[in-house]
Order: sequence, then C-alpha cells, then structure tokens
Amino acid sequence: MARGSLVGIEIEPAGEHLWLWFWDMNRGRRSNGFGPDGLSGLDLTSWQQMTGAIVRPEEWSIVRDMDQAYVDAASKKMAAGKGGPLYAPSEGPGLTAASFDGMIG
Repeated sequence: MARGSLVGIEIEPAGEHLWLWFWDMNRGRRSNGFGPDGLSGLDLTSWQQMTGAIVRPEEWSIVRDMDQAYVDAASKKMAAGKGGPLYAPSEGPGLTAASFDGMIG
C-alpha cells in the first residue's frame, strides 16, 4: 500500500505528518486487558520529548480524534470476537501473542 493512503483513500499531504505521528505514537499504546487505552496527554508529551516534534494544539486535537476512532474500531473488533490490535497499513503484526506463544510454548 502506498505511503499516505488507506484502502484507496488518499491522505492529503498537509495531514500526512499527523497520520505518521499517530501510528508512531500507537506503537507505544497500552492496553487495559479489555482493549487499547486511549492516548493521553502524557503519552503525547513523552512522544514529543523523544522525537523532538512540536505539536500544535489543533494537531493534538486531530490526533485525539484519530485515536478515538482507533479505540472504537478496536473495541468493535474485540466485541465481534476477532481480537488483536489494529495496525497501520504499512505495519505488519510483527510479534503477535500467538507467535510468541508458539516460540515460548
């Protein structure tokens, strides 16, 4: 899948950095055992310190909206019994719980 697109929907160049920021922050997301936790202001602050990115308030608002959509979609997926996290189109599942269990036994 091309960078900046999702299932044929083009991400506007002006918003591509928000897309990339969101998926980068998502990599450190915590779970509460019932699904993913939403990203907090502390998550953003830590991410900003680590990356050096400067996030304007309106950008954080957009990332929070993206985050809410992610948490809602993940919750629906888990409620449907499909489990597992959601990934950015360019990410693979990497080390999953099933593959970890297969390696460790």
